[in-house]
Amino acid sequence: MEKAMDPSVIELLDYLKGAEMSQAAEKMESVLKYVNVMEEKLDEMIGQVEGMRNDLKRYEYLQNRSLGEKVKDKVSEKVSETIAYAKDLLEKTWIRLRAMKNAVRKVKERFEMEAAETLSMMKSRGKQALNKLLEFTHARQILEDAKERMEVTIKEADQMIERLEKLGSELREAKQKRNNAFRSFAGKEEKVYDNEKQPILAAISTMPWKNHRKSCEDSIKLLDKGISKLQALAKDVAEFEKSLSSNNSRHSDHRGLDFLRQGSWARQFLRRKLRDRAHGRRQRGS
Repeated sequence: MEKAMDPSVIELLDYLKGAEMSQAAEKMESVLKYVNVMEEKLDEMIGQVEGMRNDLKRYEYLQNRSLGEKVKDKVSEKVSETIAYAKDLLEKTWIRLRAMKNAVRKVKERFEMEAAETLSMMKSRGKQALNKLLEFTHARQILEDAKERMEVTIKEADQMIERLEKLGSELREAKQKRNNAFRSFAGKEEKVYDNEKQPILAAISTMPWKNHRKSCEDSIKLLDKGISKLQALAKDVAEFEKSLSSNNSRHSDHRGLDFLRQGSWARQFLRRKLRDRAHGRRQRGS
């Protein structure tokens, strides 16, 4: 569900549209929408990671209970190592996502706070206060940082998926050896189990990581759109200021020409007066 915009933001957008700056208003509105969607996406991803952590805890409990007093073999030790690695990775991911959510929330809060200040300044100074809009583009760095963190998360997810798939292969191989040992003991031929489904660890564990990776890719697309809109907003403001400066310069040139013209006319008028006065003296002297 789309979140309602802050009243000060709505008023600023309406003012910009009324001041023939609809392009800047459209870009600001788009950025705010992307920020809202990004906040919701991060909430979803945090819940996703928390679910993965709970699943891992349950699997770890079942794994330890099934081993009981048994002596762990190499495969079982690798399973335990993988679980420990996944737990550590999910903890780091959870902390990273929480930090990103806080940063995105601050972007929205600062937008709302600066909207009222910008509106007040533009009402008092008009388009002369255009550079105040540039303060909104500070969010670009925050969004770029969030994108870098998402890229790190994707890289870690890829490493985890690869590790789980390798472990799944080793579990299949261990299962095949164990089953064929029983078949050999019973006088049966060995059987190839390649077509069997992946062991429960790999089948259950890789899918959440793949879904998590997809969520990261979707988030990066949102961040890219927000960054692009902020870049365009900065460009629009620069063009507005350039146009405003050019208009002011032309206005100043016209006033300067008027002054020069007035100055030229005044000098001619003074010369005529002096000539007339000199001519009058000569007539009186004669």
